[in-house]
Amino acid sequence: MSLPARRRVSIKDVAAAAGVSLQTVSRVVNGAEAVAAPTRERVLAAIAELGYRRNELARNLIQGRSRTLGVICAGHDHQGGRQLNSGITAEAEALGYALLIREHQADDPVPDDAFVESLLDRQVEGILWMLADTRAEHDSLLRRIVAEHGVPVVALVRSRSVGVPFSAFDNFSAGLMATRHLIARGRRAIAHIAGPAHSWDAQERLRGWREAMREAGLAADDTRVVNGDWSPEGGARGLSALLERGPLDAVFASNDHTALGAMLAAHRRGLSIPRDVAFVGVDDIQGAGWYLPPLTTIRRNRVAMGREAVRMLAALIEARHAGQVLELPDYLHPPELIVRESA
Repeated sequence: MSLPARRRVSIKDVAAAAGVSLQTVSRVVNGAEAVAAPTRERVLAAIAELGYRRNELARNLIQGRSRTLGVICAGHDHQGGRQLNSGITAEAEALGYALLIREHQADDPVPDDAFVESLLDRQVEGILWMLADTRAEHDSLLRRIVAEHGVPVVALVRSRSVGVPFSAFDNFSAGLMATRHLIARGRRAIAHIAGPAHSWDAQERLRGWREAMREAGLAADDTRVVNGDWSPEGGARGLSALLERGPLDAVFASNDHTALGAMLAAHRRGLSIPRDVAFVGVDDIQGAGWYLPPLTTIRRNRVAMGREAVRMLAALIEARHAGQVLELPDYLHPPELIVRESA
């Protein structure tokens, strides 16, 4: 047997219970200050007693707003993506925005117009862009979204592309910090297992390694660098290739998975960590402190990156609705060194 639907409490019910006009209830609900304190308290008491909830959908329709943010990402099937998503979701909820997520998993690194328009057709007020630009091909698409559709965009990846603000990790400083730490520990033959050659993150971490080596007057030539693929297997292959080229006493790996694969390869060769070879990674993945030995790494706060990106996008949206042009500075989130036993 179906139950009768409970009638939604309306603003008229609140006004009748409080003995005030509809306009007075509206002013209280919307936070206007031009309401006498006793009247406000009476309205709030009626709202609490009746269980009134503002109809956000109707309110947004009246204001011509959707209060929805589009998110274009490559999927959240890894810890980093989940952390970013957690920050984005928390901040969007705090600011009163809903999220519409589209995952781009096609072979083509650049989403086509139809993919982007599937978000724009849903009247999103802004877009969070989370796709890495490996070939400097996103710029024209991002500019077109902003120029032709008037929709603000904030990126969560720093790349070659310009034209939209970003909230991203300072990969150069991460490479610099990791390598300086190894140098401070007395290491001199420091190699680097980089990420994929086309990755902007990998290139920036490599640049940080080179700068730290240059500062210390140490060799930073290509014989000390191999490219991996962010995986433990790539780390193991990378360490083997580096050892064939000559001795080393430390490795800066471009991410933690690469570092862990290289550490296992070192162990299988009879090398002691950190006595013979020290290791530093990037990411501080879950469980990084529970390996043998625990991994020294560079932490990036993805939750904070996601929150900041939403705040930036909301500021752009509100400025647009106010008829203002807002120029936001890019935000680079600083790295944090987490010292454990591997270095």
